[in-house]
Amino acid sequence: MDLYSCSKTMKIAMFHSLPRGGALRVFEEQYSYLHKKYSVKKFSIDIATSSNRLISDYLNFVELRNKHKKLALKVNDTFDVALIHPDKYTQAPFILRYLNIPTLYYAEEWLRIAYEKQFAFTDRSHYLKYIYEIATRQYRKKVDRDNARAATMLVGNSRFTANNIMQAYDKDAEYIHPGVDLRVFRKYRVKKKNQLIYVGATDKPNGYAFAKKIAKKAQLELKIIHGNKLTDVELAKEYCRSIATLCVSRYEPFGLVSIESQACKTPVLAIREGGFIETIKNNKSGYLLPREVDAFVRKIDLIKKGKQFDYSHINNFSWNEHNRKLEKMVLSLAND
Repeated sequence: MDLYSCSKTMKIAMFHSLPRGGALRVFEEQYSYLHKKYSVKKFSIDIATSSNRLISDYLNFVELRNKHKKLALKVNDTFDVALIHPDKYTQAPFILRYLNIPTLYYAEEWLRIAYEKQFAFTDRSHYLKYIYEIATRQYRKKVDRDNARAATMLVGNSRFTANNIMQAYDKDAEYIHPGVDLRVFRKYRVKKKNQLIYVGATDKPNGYAFAKKIAKKAQLELKIIHGNKLTDVELAKEYCRSIATLCVSRYEPFGLVSIESQACKTPVLAIREGGFIETIKNNKSGYLLPREVDAFVRKIDLIKKGKQFDYSHINNFSWNEHNRKLEKMVLSLAND
């Protein structure tokens, strides 16, 4: 196929089934860029929910699969290439295995409950419940792997994620870092407060309890931002009001919070693992630290004493750069 001489002649199907959050932000940024140059249509599938576990699993594994198959038939007949994002029900979505056109799967992470010990199911109080949970997790792992392997191209949001998905799916993967809107996430003229900011779910994998210990020992307030209750501008101002941002989740695939904070000229104190290693310049734009409260408190003391930081590298995390790289990959698929 020749390169498209007229951009609008290429038809791109974009799919996701994501809740509000960082992953959906990435999807919308990609769509905003691509639809200005190509004929792009968004698709998403939701299913009914049930409090009954058996019914819920039937909906996830059978009903959802059928819906994806029907959608794939429609997409195959109309579009040249598909850009697929994760599904909140299965991680890698079923639609990947039914598409006959070239597909790029942008994987935010692997199926974490299948590969990371921190998400292991350990409640053995009810034997049958335990056996059922382990069995369904194994099935979810297979579904996710089979769906992902059906993609023409796998792309992660970081080098860390790309390595994980190559290990999980036994297939080569590229990576494109997400970006940050520097028009919104910037330094605002607001008064600093004696606070640390924590953005994310208040659960164990995200390190909430650890963050509380840090704030208590540092004798600072912990400003907790959970959910999507603030606008981006309001969130940016909270970064600016804070002494530092705590990024303490375990094996974070990438972490938009890290680059948002640095764009606001607020240093990041992060665990030395996962995607944080790719977004933070240690001792320059923040600190990469072991999971030790005292290590965090010592760096907070340095910040209080006027430690200066250099955030110039944050310009490398632009949505334009992200989208240009993505566009190049999509075009290569369409022209193969």
